Amino acid sequence: MESSQEKNQSNMNNDDLKSYFCKLTGYTLSTILYVRNFFTENSYWPLDFGPIRLRILKKSSNEAVENLINYMNNCFQPLKRQYLKTLIMEIHDSFDAIESYELNYDYSLQLNDDHLGFPRKNDIDLMLNLLDTLEHMKSIPKNRHYHVVFKLYYNDTAPLDYEPFGFVPHKSKNNETLNIIHNITTREQLFSIQIKSREENSKDPDYDHQESNRRFQQLYRNS
Repeated sequence: MESSQEKNQSNMNNDDLKSYFCKLTGYTLSTILYVRNFFTENSYWPLDFGPIRLRILKKSSNEAVENLINYMNNCFQPLKRQYLKTLIMEIHDSFDAIESYELNYDYSLQLNDDHLGFPRKNDIDLMLNLLDTLEHMKSIPKNRHYHVVFKLYYNDTAPLDYEPFGFVPHKSKNNETLNIIHNITTREQLFSIQIKSREENSKDPDYDHQESNRRFQQLYRNS
């Protein structure tokens, strides 16, 4: 039989893991949107993350940002219940998805160093790897209309009819028009990111990277 002390420790670790996933998810999505030139500078607030100064979406900057933050918060609800297996953020132009960022979660593993410490070295390495990948992608063309789509996929513990507020059922996460650019994971494989893009959207040395490079450089505190 599990003692009350062991149960309390288990609940604490479980709560820490859910908080960890929510923070890392929010930081990851904000970082992607920032580097990919979504929204103005004043739509973000700075957050020191080891040697990186991240830019995190902030409320009340404008209606579009507010709506996006609300959808991100709704994504956290199945995450807090440990229902969420995969979260996909797609960037669409007027026709179809041009980029896809697939975040995967494993609740069965334990943090292998102090679970109260955040960010950990593993998380900093993951974010640096993500930034390196984004820096080597072709900039999104300007003067087009883009929108963000979130897709959620659940594990077997989720009720069959479960959907958080603002979401409706959909069938498949496969998008054959996109190619895998990179897979990034924490050392424990608790949290992983798969990046996909249209083939023509991969790095082009003759393409103008000025704006993306400017934002990218601002993410380093010593720059």
